[in-house]
Amino acid sequence: MSTATQATDAVKATTDVLKDLYKQIQADQMNKVLYILTVVTTVFIPAQFLTGMCVCVCSSACSIGCAPAWLLLIAMCRAVRDELF
Repeated sequence: MSTATQATDAVKATTDVLKDLYKQIQADQMNKVLYILTVVTTVFIPAQFLTGMCVCVCSSACSIGCAPAWLLLIAMCRAVRDELF
């Protein structure tokens, strides 16, 4: 009986190790997906904002026909460029 108990304990220990390994692999995969999502979001949210501002400035410049709107757009682009680089 003691060998059967030892074998059962060994199987239980192996199962626990495999469960922990599986959970670690799942956690690593989730971390990788969240990292990629964060990078993509960090790139695209400011790009969407700048595109929206550009559309607002361009539409007002086209409808009004004023040059200061274009100057505002250029100033905003330079400010963003200076912040990034």
